[in-house]
Amino acid sequence: MTALNFILTEQEIVVSMDTLASREDKEPFKFVSKIFPLPHIRTIMCGTGNLELLLNWHIIIQTKIVSRDIEYVDRYATQFLRELDSKYPDELSATVYHFGYSEKEDKLKGYAYRKEKQFESELMVYGIGTKPPLETELVYTIFDNNDNYDKALIEMMEEQKRRDDIKTEDKVGIGGEIQMCVMNTNFFTIAIVHRFADYEETYRKVMANLRAD
Repeated sequence: MTALNFILTEQEIVVSMDTLASREDKEPFKFVSKIFPLPHIRTIMCGTGNLELLLNWHIIIQTKIVSRDIEYVDRYATQFLRELDSKYPDELSATVYHFGYSEKEDKLKGYAYRKEKQFESELMVYGIGTKPPLETELVYTIFDNNDNYDKALIEMMEEQKRRDDIKTEDKVGIGGEIQMCVMNTNFFTIAIVHRFADYEETYRKVMANLRAD
């Protein structure tokens, strides 16, 4: 699993995610990138859960789908994602997100495809999204107390990590660094905006687990 936070408006999209991938036993596995900008279709693709499914979906978009914007990809996403997921155990969760530009509507929008809903296309509502979820009042307080969204999104994920780290069950596993992708209709940028305090400790665990395997 992972942490995913976003700001979705008709004119701009901001997506932030951590970079820690964990094993099934929640031990650190490695650091990875989970945000995939696709400027040729004016779209950001990202997801939570089954990382291999996400990577294979990225390959399919790049090799099998001819599109100009987010809409045509949406037309075929459910079919392809179901086919991909059929290759994996039922217990592996997966949610895929597309954030991008619609030429027909001349605005930015988002779609979600969740395994528990058979990857049916869901139009996302505009606003701020958090996963794992944070209380709405807390989210708005954090934004009110920061002078830009970079700082606010970092503070939000630090809080998500703080809560997750003290769990003994149902841990998500948040760590590494925070990557942030910003887009409008013709502009994409992605950057590392934060490194968690336990980055080096987590990296040592990754290497120890690698040697043990």
